[in-house]
Amino acid sequence: MGATKTFELLDQGQAGAIDREFRTMLAQASLGMSPLELALATADWISHLSISPGKRLLLMQSFVTKLQQLGIYSAKSLFNKTAEGPASGIERRMSGEAWQKWPFKVFAQAHQVSKDWWKEATIGVEGVRSENEILVH
Repeated sequence: MGATKTFELLDQGQAGAIDREFRTMLAQASLGMSPLELALATADWISHLSISPGKRLLLMQSFVTKLQQLGIYSAKSLFNKTAEGPASGIERRMSGEAWQKWPFKVFAQAHQVSKDWWKEATIGVEGVRSENEILVH
């Protein structure tokens, strides 16, 4: 009786090439940052936020306030072209003429208000390591 042949889909060299190609695509998708470091930073932030009920209540209060301000701005800006928006500022990519017309100027404000809120959520959570705060922000 002869020896049994093992099933082999690929060899070590081919497996290494697949791994290198995968890591190259992963680095491009994550802009060179380690997905594992991002996951650990996120876990640090979310775990400390989960044991900070006061911070969560402040974030909820801020969310409701920002939503209310955005709703008022949406209605005002329909009739008043110079209405002041609630956002901290508008990104340069949304400063073109088309973004100054209703409803697009409301979308630009909503985008920035959302970014403002996420900054509040990711900055100043007690216990989060400063380097992790930078990554999640």
